[in-house]
Amino acid sequence: MNSSPFALEKNPYQPFWLAVLKSAGFVLLFFGCVFAANFAGAVFALARSGPTLSPAELESELLSLTYEMMFLGAGLFILVVFLIYLFSRRRFSDATGVRSAPLLSLPTALFLGFGAFFIAIWLMELLHLIPAVRQSSEDYSQLIDTIDTAIAQRGRPWVDVLYTVIGAPVAEELLCRGLVLRQLRRAASDWGAIVLAAVVFAVIHGNIFQSSFTLPLGILLGYVAVLSDSVFPAMLIHAVFNGSNYLLGLRKTLGLTDKSGVWVDGAVIAFFLLSLILGAVLLYFYARRRPAPSGGLLRTPPPGSPDLFFQTEGTDMAAPEYLIAGLGNPGEKYASTRHNAGFIALDYIALREGMDLSRIRFHALTGEKEWDGHKVLFLKPQTFMNLSGQSVREAAAFYHIPPEKILILVDDVNFEPGVLRIRREGSAGGHNGIKSIIETLGTEAFPRIRLGVGHLPPERDLVSWVLSALPDGDMDKLISTLEDVRKAARFFVNGDLDGAMSAFNGKRAGD
Repeated sequence: MNSSPFALEKNPYQPFWLAVLKSAGFVLLFFGCVFAANFAGAVFALARSGPTLSPAELESELLSLTYEMMFLGAGLFILVVFLIYLFSRRRFSDATGVRSAPLLSLPTALFLGFGAFFIAIWLMELLHLIPAVRQSSEDYSQLIDTIDTAIAQRGRPWVDVLYTVIGAPVAEELLCRGLVLRQLRRAASDWGAIVLAAVVFAVIHGNIFQSSFTLPLGILLGYVAVLSDSVFPAMLIHAVFNGSNYLLGLRKTLGLTDKSGVWVDGAVIAFFLLSLILGAVLLYFYARRRPAPSGGLLRTPPPGSPDLFFQTEGTDMAAPEYLIAGLGNPGEKYASTRHNAGFIALDYIALREGMDLSRIRFHALTGEKEWDGHKVLFLKPQTFMNLSGQSVREAAAFYHIPPEKILILVDDVNFEPGVLRIRREGSAGGHNGIKSIIETLGTEAFPRIRLGVGHLPPERDLVSWVLSALPDGDMDKLISTLEDVRKAARFFVNGDLDGAMSAFNGKRAGD
C-alpha cells in the first residue's frame, strides 16, 4: 500500500551487443561454477579412495557423485550471483527477478508445469522420427542408466530428486529467466528476449534431445516471467515439469502398472490433460487481468537495437499526443519523501480527474485521459528516480511523442514547499531524475514543473535530505500547490505553456 496522500493504489539503456555480452558472461559464470563443482568432486573422490584408483574406478566414483556435484554447482552459482549484487549498487531483485510474484501466477504456474510435461511427452515422440534426435535420445538414456547404476551402488537416490526438483529449476531459471532474459529485454523486444533466453536454456542442456523440448518450454517460461515480472512462477513451472517424471515413476513403485494398467494410464493422461486445460485457462485470464510490464508483450526495442521481433502500435489505436510524468521512487518507505513530490502531484491529478493510474506499462504505472480534445498519457515510472529516463523514453518512443510535448513533475530543493516553478527547458541542475531523462531523450528541451520541497540545510547531504519525509506543515504547503499544478498541466496540453508560467510562477502557498 502507498501512503501518498492522493495514491489510488531498473536500468539505463544499453546497446544490443552489450546485453548479449553480459548475458554470455552470466552463462560462462554458470559453467564456471559447474566446472568448480566437478573439480571439487574429483578431489573428494581421490582424497577418500586414495591415488591408487584406476581410471575406470575413478570414473565410476565420479558418476556416483554426479548429482551431488550438480547440486553443488547450482548452489555455488546462486551464491556467487547473490554476492555479486550484494556488493554492487544494483538491487538483487531488479537484476534477477527474484521478487514476490502475483498470487494468481502461482496456481497458473503449477498447472502449466504438469501441462507442459504432457505436451513435451508427445512432442518427444514426434521428434523421435528425426534420426539425429533419436540417436541423441538413445545416447542420453544410456548415460542416465550408467549414472543411475553407479548411484544405486551408493544408495542415495534422494540426491537425484533434490537436484532435479530444486537445484536445477532454481539455478537454471535464475540464469535464463532472471539474468539473461532481463538483460536482453533492455535491448530487444520482449518476444525477442524471450526467444533468445529460451535458446540459451536449450543450449546449456548440451544435447539435441533435451534441446528439442527445452526450447519451446523456455519460451513458455519466459512469457510467464515477463507477465509476472518475477522469476518465481518460472521456477515453479520448471520444478513441476521435472518432478512429473517422478510422479510417473510412482506407478511402478506402487505396483499399479501390473494391474489395471489401462485404467491407471488413462487416469494419468486425464490428470495431465486436465492440468494443461486449467493452466491454459488460468494463463489466459491472468494475462488479461495483468498486462505485462514495459508495455506488455508489444514493447518496442530501444532505439538503435536490432529489429528482433519488432512489433509496432496498431494503427487503429488512438495514440496519446502528450505525456505527463511525475517522478519519484516506488515503495511504501518513499511515499511521503521530498523526492516523491512528482508522484504526489500525479496522484492528486488522477484523483481530481477520476483517472485510474494503475495499468503497468513502460516500467511505470500509467493512466490515460482526454483533456480538451487532446489525449494525454500519465506516467509514474517504477524504475526508481535515477532511471526515470528509461520509462519516459519507452513511452515517448512507443507513441512518437516529441520532447516538447512531455511535461515532467519533479521535486526541487531550490524552493520552499508551497512554491512551484515552470520551465520550458533547461539542464538537470543536479537532479538525477531529470538527468536520466535528458540522457535517454538526448535533449534538454522538454518542459517541467518544479515543486519546492525545502532548501538543503548546510549540515545535511543531498541524498538523505530528499529521501527524508516531508513534515506535516511542509506537506500541507505542497498539497496547497497541487491544484495549480493540475491547472498548469492543462495549460500545457492546450499549447499555452507561456500562460501557465505567467499565471503560476512566483505564486506561493496561500496566495
